[in-house]
Amino acid sequence: MDEIYLYLQTHFGITYKDWEIIASKMYIEKFKKKAIILQPGGQEEHLSFLSKGVLRFFIPTEENKETDITYDFMFEKKFACADESFITRTPSIYGIEALTDVLLYRFTYNDLQDIYKKLNLRSVLVESLIKTFF
Repeated sequence: MDEIYLYLQTHFGITYKDWEIIASKMYIEKFKKKAIILQPGGQEEHLSFLSKGVLRFFIPTEENKETDITYDFMFEKKFACADESFITRTPSIYGIEALTDVLLYRFTYNDLQDIYKKLNLRSVLVESLIKTFF
């Protein structure tokens, strides 16, 4: 988890004490190649740090349920989620698939809200996420 601490320290200036609170909420989840991490229409419940692997973001097509449109890829050492669904608490129009075996460090939406309260980081993180995603 040192890689996440380094990322957060570099981008947000968190202290080690802040990191201990954040790390206490995180857990590791592994996915095999081709696993669907989030189905289209599902609600995103996690913010994940992609430690290892590659993710594909896709939108299903109406014409043929067997095909989809890839619109983005996510590579290691970045935060990833279906951001619109995560922030607005609504179903996602797209899905997320593991293109390789994937290792994610994750926390839930509710845990993130708790972190915001304890560390007063909400405005800094939200501003950074907006710059990153939009």
